[in-house]
Amino acid sequence: MDYTIKAFVFGAGYGTRLQPLTHIRPKVCVPVAGQPAIFYAIDRIVDAGINHCVINLHHLPDIVKNTIGDGSRWGIDVSYSFEKQILETGGALKYAEHKLSADYILIYNGDIVTDVDICGVIENHRQSGAAATLVCASWCEPKQITIGCNNNSIIDIRNSLTAGRVPSHTFLGIHVINRDV
Repeated sequence: MDYTIKAFVFGAGYGTRLQPLTHIRPKVCVPVAGQPAIFYAIDRIVDAGINHCVINLHHLPDIVKNTIGDGSRWGIDVSYSFEKQILETGGALKYAEHKLSADYILIYNGDIVTDVDICGVIENHRQSGAAATLVCASWCEPKQITIGCNNNSIIDIRNSLTAGRVPSHTFLGIHVINRDV
């Protein structure tokens, strides 16, 4: 690799849509096919050759830390960014900025399971020259975040710009950004 990249995994959320399961465990630790959901995210990060991951924490942080540990299970370094109050996407990244010194940052929602080719996403991002790349899938039903695309450009997020337009894609919770973003 002629560039540096680190991963940032969102693990702070309350998981309100999964209650009551998330009263006793964070949503990233809810089992999916026999293992915590966040293990799938870390597996994809490792598959992409990334050797450092920062996970933000808030709700039941000790459970996440005890589940993941220092990353030695995967052969990577894992560090944590504890938020006294949930800082949301941009705030979480800004708060952890000092731990994310790299040319690129792979940002991954810790509660998703996917077979997206992360190496391909990173390479496409690098070749595109874009400041940020969002991984999307063709839209089939309403999701929390929907995105309208035209010629590889985002034209609408959550239908806020073009009322009545049917979105064409949905955001999968994975993106790559340049360090300066």
